[in-house]
Amino acid sequence: MGRLLAKIEGWKAKASELWNSFTSLFKGGGDKAVGNAVGGAVTVSASSVTINAPSITLNGDVSVTGTVVAVGDVVGAGVSLSTHTHGGVESGGKRTSGPA
Repeated sequence: MGRLLAKIEGWKAKASELWNSFTSLFKGGGDKAVGNAVGGAVTVSASSVTINAPSITLNGDVSVTGTVVAVGDVVGAGVSLSTHTHGGVESGGKRTSGPA
């Protein structure tokens, strides 16, 4: 009976640890919130989500369904969307062809 109670207490501790890790994603003290999702996906459903930080790093692929709006420049593979140029184009009113 003692071993069974120890196992149950161990499971309760693991469940509590998982719950605390998950809920710490949504609460924080002072000016920061820190948390880890243990083993799985986290889905946030809201009408809007705002993140205020001087820098944000996402490790992994990013998928977006909808429009991406950038106030500043967008850089991909070192190429600026705002300032990149195309060679071999005649000046004047001519345009380049669409993407290949």
